[in-house]
Amino acid sequence: MKTKTKIIACLMALLLVSALFAACDNTPKTVDKTDKTGAPENSGTGTAPVTEINKDSYEYAKSRIPDVKFDGAELRILISPASTAYDPANAYRSRNVYTEELIEVPINDAVYERNQFLESALGIVITPIQEANPTEALRKSCAGNLDTYDFAFLPMNAGAGLATANYLIDLKSVNGLALDEVWWDQSAIKELSIGDKLYITASDGDILDKQTTWGTMFNKRLIEDTDGLEIPYTTVLEGNWTADKYIEYSKAVKDDLNGDGKYDANDKWGIITENNSIVGFYFGFGGYIAKKNEEDIPEFDMTNARAASAIEKAFEIVLNGETTIRCEKMTGQPSGVSVWLHASTMFTNDQALFRSTDLNSVERWRAMDADFGIIPMPKLDKDQEYYSCGVATGTGTGVCIPTTNTDLDFTGICLEAFVSASRYTLREGYYESTLGGIISRDDESRKMLDIIFQTRHFDLGYIFDWGGMGYLLRTMGDANNTNFASEYDKKIEAAQKAMDETLAAFDLA
Repeated sequence: MKTKTKIIACLMALLLVSALFAACDNTPKTVDKTDKTGAPENSGTGTAPVTEINKDSYEYAKSRIPDVKFDGAELRILISPASTAYDPANAYRSRNVYTEELIEVPINDAVYERNQFLESALGIVITPIQEANPTEALRKSCAGNLDTYDFAFLPMNAGAGLATANYLIDLKSVNGLALDEVWWDQSAIKELSIGDKLYITASDGDILDKQTTWGTMFNKRLIEDTDGLEIPYTTVLEGNWTADKYIEYSKAVKDDLNGDGKYDANDKWGIITENNSIVGFYFGFGGYIAKKNEEDIPEFDMTNARAASAIEKAFEIVLNGETTIRCEKMTGQPSGVSVWLHASTMFTNDQALFRSTDLNSVERWRAMDADFGIIPMPKLDKDQEYYSCGVATGTGTGVCIPTTNTDLDFTGICLEAFVSASRYTLREGYYESTLGGIISRDDESRKMLDIIFQTRHFDLGYIFDWGGMGYLLRTMGDANNTNFASEYDKKIEAAQKAMDETLAAFDLA
């Protein structure tokens, strides 16, 4: 640690000297802004034009990495058990930090490329520390005042508890982190802060947060074979992909395939989903469990008129037995087969038009014969300005730094480099793995993924689950209960008390 500290001290001194020289340099600077004729602006000044670097490029990301070497220092990253390839049975394992070799798997090879670059550029050794329960491992480390990890990737809901226990650093206070850059998820930074402090967030250095983002997959063959339906990409781009349009589509395809007069896992449905997608649709409709005020403090936000309409519509979609089969209520599937895996089988067998769930399911469909596409969750109505795609933060991970970290300058430099380089390696590997090769169906789906990830919804009420309010909609779905006002009234007092206790722990009450 002393070696790293000396190196960083020298780096800071060099940066100060450079700044002093820059302040004394009166040489005019020009930017290469070419007009239609090809002549650069200010070309007559006699100075060489300086090309402006695209700020969303690997070239720019590399240019921001300090010219410093850490003499083989370990970058210790806490993660869940790692995997080199997608495993449907263990879908939420870490694939973003480490691999030992190239194996011609897009995400794996992107990680290898990035790590080779970072280790060479910074003179570090990336050391993953895998724990079956990384949250508990970090908790024990902090409770014992042990400097065990430089940073960690943990489920965001778990991060909320660790932050409340004062085990996480405010990321906004860490030198070297440029949280306004494109490789940091700006929606997450805005929505996950509390009292203008940010303890865990999403970035391009991770993919579990992307796998656990809600979206809608649709079967293109069923749309093409059904009169009156058309591929909805244009509708999405025009801003007209709404709940009512989604319902209209879902009603058009239901069919009793085996003719036995009952509808189950052997038949064709408009929608396959699950109870937790009530929350996913509610977020898609722009709803918040807890929305922050002007002081960046959360307040419960489920009783206004628009929230009420969003909840009603979410119940209408998910609990409608005429169009929707839910995994938790599924019958007729083969004995001994998981309903979750069978839901994927039904979709690949052309037994459902829509599969509305998190994007984790997409990689399961490599062998699907029929084409499928990916689109955002629908809006509530055309008055909703933006699409909104929630993140299932119970499994979706974010990056955080433990309070026992004794070298935040080293961590800030390395984490910023890790995240920025990942945008042009790991993120591209994820897109290729999701859409590339035999999964690739059309160019439009990539545009749809861009929309989904640019409109992600993070909700502190869901993450902290104060008084059970975060999972109230899912719990009601489990019970086929749609009387929201009554259930809300039962919980709000305890939920508000729990929220107040959290705010007090952050010195915000």
